[in-house]
Amino acid sequence: INAEYMGAPINIPSSFQISNPPSNTSLASETDHKILVVDDQIINCKILESILNRYFCCHVLSVNGGLAALRVVSSGDYSCILMDMHMPDYDGVRTTSTIMERWSSGELLYKPVVIGVTADGSQDVKDKCIGSGMLEVLIKPVNCEILIECIERFVPSIKRRNTN
Repeated sequence: INAEYMGAPINIPSSFQISNPPSNTSLASETDHKILVVDDQIINCKILESILNRYFCCHVLSVNGGLAALRVVSSGDYSCILMDMHMPDYDGVRTTSTIMERWSSGELLYKPVVIGVTADGSQDVKDKCIGSGMLEVLIKPVNCEILIECIERFVPSIKRRNTN
């Protein structure tokens, strides 16, 4: 399926499945940043993956829920995590709180930047997200330019692709 979202072309294969964690965590120098997308909706994962891969030199992995995110985060160092709020197993607040607890206890070597991504723009949800350790909350549908600016602000060493 070919589609476009906020100016970024996306191709969604009919047989799409959520990405599996890479078996080798070493990355080429061009992709020294790893970004984790956590969302239970496949289309949201593909849209965010497409934007990230188009604009940044990074490795993107998608998982379909909070429990999967906790497993993956324990096995690798992620520069940034884009975290959905409403998921059936662990919601984004609970998942982010657990990640921050693991970092505080020394279980994680690096503190990841967590950016909330939600369709619920209420102040209550934003406050819960920030209280859990998220640095920013973006409202779906995510504006491509705002996402790019947000990642560059919180992960300043990430390399931009030449999109000319």
